[in-house]
Amino acid sequence: RKGGHRGLGMHAVVSRCERWHGGRSIRSPLLFLPLSLSSPSSLASSSLSSSSSVPSLSLHPFVASSAPQVRFLRRPAFTELKMQKSWGRDLSFSRQGGEGVAGTVVVVGDGNLSYSLALKQAFPSLNLLATTFDPFHVLEERYGAVEAIKELKSLGAAVMHEVDATNMAQTVGAHYRADCIIFNFPHHPGKGKIHKNRELLRGFFLSAANHLTSIGEIRVALCAGQGGTPQDKPRCWGDSWQITAQAAAAGLILIRMFPFEAPEGYSSSGYKSQNKGFRTEEGLVHVFVPDDRGFRGIHPPTWAHDISMWVKRSFQDDDFIQLALSHPEVYSVQRFDSFERKSLPPAARDVFKDLPEEYQESRSFRVMYRSETKAISQELARDLQLKLREEAVTELRIVLR
Repeated sequence: RKGGHRGLGMHAVVSRCERWHGGRSIRSPLLFLPLSLSSPSSLASSSLSSSSSVPSLSLHPFVASSAPQVRFLRRPAFTELKMQKSWGRDLSFSRQGGEGVAGTVVVVGDGNLSYSLALKQAFPSLNLLATTFDPFHVLEERYGAVEAIKELKSLGAAVMHEVDATNMAQTVGAHYRADCIIFNFPHHPGKGKIHKNRELLRGFFLSAANHLTSIGEIRVALCAGQGGTPQDKPRCWGDSWQITAQAAAAGLILIRMFPFEAPEGYSSSGYKSQNKGFRTEEGLVHVFVPDDRGFRGIHPPTWAHDISMWVKRSFQDDDFIQLALSHPEVYSVQRFDSFERKSLPPAARDVFKDLPEEYQESRSFRVMYRSETKAISQELARDLQLKLREEAVTELRIVLR
């Protein structure tokens, strides 16, 4: 309703409400729910992301207000995720010749090669490339992996050493393509370096995305709590590696997850860069594909940006809300602050003395960017917000604060 949020005496939140039919997204009528009927986390999702700010552009984690709110919520796209328990599930890909075991699988960062060996033994027809970051002499001295290497080669697998997962083009080859690229339990050396592990994941995704076939996918196994998705235990986005955000930088979306189960013969290694294992219980495998495949993702990252403006008295909240929601990447819009210019103390009014007289009211909105079909990275969300700000100035004749 035009102007429906004005004068309500409460914050207003608007978000998309979509349903899917026959592979098409169809807008459904907006759904109104009072705050008391839904949990605070339902709007922003547990995968809320934030980043450093840029001039005149701020990024904030969503904090639910204790004041009454009206919400317009998107209908749930998924029921509770069902997580399969087979470590080797779905190692089959549809090809023109029919269904069969994946044509090519690459395992990167396989410390002692026990995972690759177990995989090849379980799927003998697999076209497997097993790679390690360490050179051969380290594998021999630290892990005693010589026998594993010999057995892999005897089974027909290829083995490469000193392969950088963040620069596969240089070591594996720029034209190499795989149906599945697996990275189990990546970890940057050192303790407590979350930002380094985020950088490692981002670098890997940016590299691996260029080596997928048209049906290829990327699988990353992480220890409990590292990924930051709602499936993790504990569920803590801020202290996690934020895997969906790192993948989004490479245009990838998360399409499914399942528990990691150690295959027979697999033994973890590399704890503190030694031949020591680590706990893989409650580890999760994350499966990613490029966002141009038509899949609908799960647990996408959510980015929050604020915009504050001076408006004329004829301005309606719906003017900006409708403009923002015309962008499919915008998930919700919330007005969280408003005041009149005359309410400012004299010193503050002097700051805006050059502002035209007709701009007597201020509005502040929080715009949430999130998509289940498009990978929205931190950088893309920032660019989208800058574009929205420019449109608001041009089309709504507002003055940015």
